[in-house]
Amino acid sequence: MKCPRCGKRIGFNQRGTTCPKCGAWLLSRPPSEHMQEHMSRGQDKDAFLNDFPWIGGTPGKRAMAFTAIWITLLVVLALSILLCFITMHFVLALVLVFLTALVGVLPRLFLEGSRI
Repeated sequence: MKCPRCGKRIGFNQRGTTCPKCGAWLLSRPPSEHMQEHMSRGQDKDAFLNDFPWIGGTPGKRAMAFTAIWITLLVVLALSILLCFITMHFVLALVLVFLTALVGVLPRLFLEGSRI
């Protein structure tokens, strides 16, 4: 099979609906709207970064909601730690410090996990 756009020969074990060289559609039926959206999203390797405001992209609705909840939770946990130290509940304060660290790392874990 040859690519209709670039003429590259596609091997038998080449699995996929697009040409690996130029990205042309290889099947006889045209791609659906969902498939076109999926293909356009995959063009830029770091396109997913544009959805998250803490990296400097243009945030979407889900990213904004996640960020708002994340920041609110961090502030509540920080205030709880201060309150625990004031009321001398040191063990609870230590647990809250570890919980705050875990919550603070969530965006990084989420972004690194989305690259896999």
